Amino acid sequence: MKRPTLICHMMQSINGKIAGNFYEAEMIPHGGTLYKKISEQFDADAILYGRITAEELAGNSLKLVPGIAQKPVYHGKKADHYVVVLDPHARLAWNKRSLHAARLKDKGVITVVSTQTEDAYLRGLEELGISYIVSNDMGKTLYILYETFGIGKLLVQGGGIINASLIEQGVIDEISLVIVPVIALDQAQTCFIEAKGYSPKESLETFSQVHAQTFDDGIVWLHYEK
Repeated sequence: MKRPTLICHMMQSINGKIAGNFYEAEMIPHGGTLYKKISEQFDADAILYGRITAEELAGNSLKLVPGIAQKPVYHGKKADHYVVVLDPHARLAWNKRSLHAARLKDKGVITVVSTQTEDAYLRGLEELGISYIVSNDMGKTLYILYETFGIGKLLVQGGGIINASLIEQGVIDEISLVIVPVIALDQAQTCFIEAKGYSPKESLETFSQVHAQTFDDGIVWLHYEK
């Protein structure tokens, strides 16, 4: 089944933290600049976020609209680039104001929800021009992103649980890590991979290194492919 190429691109501490107080380190501005520059080099058609990451973009209320939704796929605002959000429980409260966030500028939003999602929620998305895919199957979802939305390359910037899930399903083709030379000891913060709730495979997921680069302030970029 056809699907986009998935590249997991993350900035993290030495010990794998992708959130928390390590963002206060003095080299973080440079790390963020490098991270963004490398993101642009991948020239992806879309970025994928998990629900928790996307909460920074969504609003605080979504208008529920009566009626029958255009399930299982609704193609709303057409764009050259998209933000794809995995929100299986339909918890994100999108509104017109949230769609004007800087990170969504000139981008269409595609939200992926489960088959248990109520039509009133989906109709609310339709009124906002937000595209959606109703699916419980990641393989099917990726196929729709490829065939219906023309997404050939997808940059995964999810949280640790989303990253772990996609790796577990064998759909991550490349991994790109910008590593900042600090160790974050905050146990409450998530890591690049959070495998809780996922049973380990009998075999390991192996990748080959295709690029390694060290910058003056000790930041390292590592790029791997299957």
